[in-house]
Amino acid sequence: MQAIAAFVYRALGHAHEALGDLAKAIKYHTQHLAIAKEVGRSLSSRGTRLPGGGGRGGGQEGSRVGRGDERAHREVHDFKGGMEERGWNGQWHREKPTIKVRLLQGAPLALLPLLPEDVQRRICMNFLSPSDLPTLACTCRDLSYLTNDTIIWRHHEDRRYPVPSFITLKQAPTTTPSLRRYHTRLTAKRRQLAISSGTFTLFGWTRDSHVDPLQKIQNLTRCTATITVTEYGFKGEVQTEAGTIHNHPTSGIWSKGFFGGAKQEFCMSWQERLPTNKGFFLYAGVLEEDGRAVKGSFTWSVLPKRVAGEFYFSLMREENEKAGVRACVRD
Repeated sequence: MQAIAAFVYRALGHAHEALGDLAKAIKYHTQHLAIAKEVGRSLSSRGTRLPGGGGRGGGQEGSRVGRGDERAHREVHDFKGGMEERGWNGQWHREKPTIKVRLLQGAPLALLPLLPEDVQRRICMNFLSPSDLPTLACTCRDLSYLTNDTIIWRHHEDRRYPVPSFITLKQAPTTTPSLRRYHTRLTAKRRQLAISSGTFTLFGWTRDSHVDPLQKIQNLTRCTATITVTEYGFKGEVQTEAGTIHNHPTSGIWSKGFFGGAKQEFCMSWQERLPTNKGFFLYAGVLEEDGRAVKGSFTWSVLPKRVAGEFYFSLMREENEKAGVRACVRD
């Protein structure tokens, strides 16, 4: 029972640490350390030996509890030291330090119902996959709420199918986020999906297939496009930056855009006309599963066999993500 209590206090300490309640976090970490020390002393006084210890002299003596005691002391010391480095003095701060939640390796899920409900949600959202939640709900009566918990399933939906996206269900879901709604989107076939209408902003790059003989690199040009999608067609404008070898900053037009289907995937194609080039560039690519990015190849209509390359464009979720998306150029 003492070992279980020590684990529960340890889990509560990590949970409150992630929630930002640092006073309770240190309280639970200290209680966990005290119990671990008490168990270690009681076993030492009785001369209890546990297998797999590797004690002095290379024998099979030693105590797992003793090693856990040392590990617990080290974790509490590191935790308090990290708080002191951040200037925490046991009182609330307006800006709490951001600490990543650490899930204990080998922790039995049978102890999950013993934790507070907000801690259960945090574990289910950050450490368990959606396929684990139905199993927990079926095997434990106290966790049966997991299949219909709106907070948990909205988190998993946003993580796997973030918005905005080019792809959506033909029939809009009428229920709140739940296991059934997540499963419907996960198992949807292409005929059950449709293209979202609206205005979208894409950031990405184009890269020529030709390698410069002097610099030994390919010309890469970053682009920003704003398109308007109506059913399965679209058009818009594009802004290009200076290329790494050639190309000057300019603006152009995307026209004759079209979304099509191929097996279980959606395809995307369009023409690009720039004032710096004759003819047009023809783009053709495939949408990723979540409908937030397109990757493919392009050719130049004047010299289609000599001028070609590849491209990658992704939808921007929020305006403040612009810098991050532009920096994440996929090689």
